[in-house]
Amino acid sequence: MLLVEQDGQRWLVAPYGVGQWVRNLRAAGTATLTRGRRSEVISVTELEAREAAPVLKQYLLKATAARPYFDVVKDAPLEAFEGEAPRHPVFQITTVEEPSRRNAG
Repeated sequence: MLLVEQDGQRWLVAPYGVGQWVRNLRAAGTATLTRGRRSEVISVTELEAREAAPVLKQYLLKATAARPYFDVVKDAPLEAFEGEAPRHPVFQITTVEEPSRRNAG
């Protein structure tokens, strides 16, 4: 799972396709997002291909530099990224419960 943030909006992207965590997220609709010692409860909504395209373009263009097996053309129109949505689902995140810090022990 990869967290993408831009202009106050956040998305989870499944960079390696539909795995168990994607199926769990689709079924539950909520999850606990943990980063370091901070965790928050989030609600997720899977985006349709057209809505997911700009997020996928942003993610895949960055990922191509590190992972050349992604077949992405830098100048490709957004429509080209709509076809990637089934392979790399995108979920929009809404915070349900504000981040809290876990105790160190």
